[in-house]
Amino acid sequence: MSASNDASKLDELRSGGGTVGYGTLVGTVKVVQKRAPGLPDRTRYCPRYAYTATDGVERTIIDRDDCVSVESQLEGRSVNLLVDTDDPSIAFIDENRSAVGRTSNAIFSWSMLTLGTSLVVAAPFLSVRARRRMDTRTDVAPKHL
Repeated sequence: MSASNDASKLDELRSGGGTVGYGTLVGTVKVVQKRAPGLPDRTRYCPRYAYTATDGVERTIIDRDDCVSVESQLEGRSVNLLVDTDDPSIAFIDENRSAVGRTSNAIFSWSMLTLGTSLVVAAPFLSVRARRRMDTRTDVAPKHL
């Protein structure tokens, strides 16, 4: 399915075409992301949840939107699922994920990186300026008559 088909199918299930199920963590899937030459590969662990559909068959679903870098961070997790009543092999994780939290982390990280870089670049210039000010204050001695 394409992303637009997934979205329309999820909307259909939310409007009554599906049943709410419960998925329990049964393992992880290791995903290795190749990076640029000279950089180490990035390893992530995506949770695999098991659910029993209305037909009584146990199936699994992988949540590729909730991967972590340390496998133990997933322990004890569970999710709500929407399962298609007509085709129980179609299921979606029905969690209200906060995109704001992920976005704000990125914004905070980049802004701190920018601030730190600016301070490193500006420090030598400010130091020279302060030293010149000190020199001009000590060079001018008050004249006593």
